[in-house]
Amino acid sequence: MNSLQSNNSRMSVTTVGAQLRAAREALGLSHRDMAEITKIQVPYLECLEADRFEELPAEVFVRGFLRSYARELRLDEESLFEHYLRQTGQGANPVREQLEAGITSADNETRDMRYTRRSRAGKFAYGIGLGLLVLALALSVLVLGGGSERDMAASNYGTNAAETWQPAGESSSDWRSNR
Repeated sequence: MNSLQSNNSRMSVTTVGAQLRAAREALGLSHRDMAEITKIQVPYLECLEADRFEELPAEVFVRGFLRSYARELRLDEESLFEHYLRQTGQGANPVREQLEAGITSADNETRDMRYTRRSRAGKFAYGIGLGLLVLALALSVLVLGGGSERDMAASNYGTNAAETWQPAGESSSDWRSNR
């Protein structure tokens, strides 16, 4: 049996964590060393090597940590990641699952059309609601706002709208002439 077949059979038998641990130990590195290299905290590295993926923050972190850790350990990222997906039951093919469950593409199209109709109806209701809100605001401005800007400005300064500002005549006293 050649080394490639041996590696493939070992990958299918061992867990992702065991592969990571073996590769780290083969390089003679500690968890602290790997934490400095990968910038992944030591407790997270320990969780990865113990296959305790549920203790890590979120799936997106698990995926990133696995790829980064595998890269630094000089492992094949893609095959390790595929092994992780199979090990955690996430590696299933959704099209194959649908065929096995007897769901046809016509069922999928019907379901997709139903969701599309709902979104169109929602958009239409949103548009009607927004239009009514704009109409209510316009009516409130007309009813409560009432007069013109000139009348409102005049009422603020206590003058009639007919009175306007006029410059002072030559005969009137001026603040500059009192010096």
